[in-house]
Amino acid sequence: MTQCTWYLRGHGAISHVSACVKHGLRVVQLWREPGIYPRYDCAKHLESIKDRVLRDDLESHSRKTTDFDKWVDNHLAYRSGEVWLDLFPLHAAATCSQLLGHAVLRRLMTEPSRVCHDDLWLVYELGFKVALQDGVAIHQALRDLQELPAVRVTVQKTLSISLRTFSRNIAAWTKR
Repeated sequence: MTQCTWYLRGHGAISHVSACVKHGLRVVQLWREPGIYPRYDCAKHLESIKDRVLRDDLESHSRKTTDFDKWVDNHLAYRSGEVWLDLFPLHAAATCSQLLGHAVLRRLMTEPSRVCHDDLWLVYELGFKVALQDGVAIHQALRDLQELPAVRVTVQKTLSISLRTFSRNIAAWTKR
């Protein structure tokens, strides 16, 4: 074994978690299972990977933990801060960060959905940085997304309605 002490914690079972804050290592996917119930049958899967774990044959690379990683870790440990995202359940807040990250990336590249799985942490971090700001920054990220030609042509009316509704909600949240 390496100098890291292995311990079982449920954080890795959450799809938004991509790094261990304690060890500064990328989370390794231990198994793939398409079925929802067999996916969480740890006893079945741990037996099949036991030898790889004991040999420390899991390929994990160090990665600097981001502010989003630290926020998720604190949120899971019921340590909330002064972030307005703490008002929401983890999945909703993390999804908001992910979507805002996609909005930011959409201005930088044509297909942010092509970001490989190992680099998804960057999408969350970009969105989290926007979400840490006020409602104006969030509104601007969504407004920038609306200004893209493809978005303007296909969903102008729907997005405008969504932006107005979202802006009202953001304004209400930031006034709390």
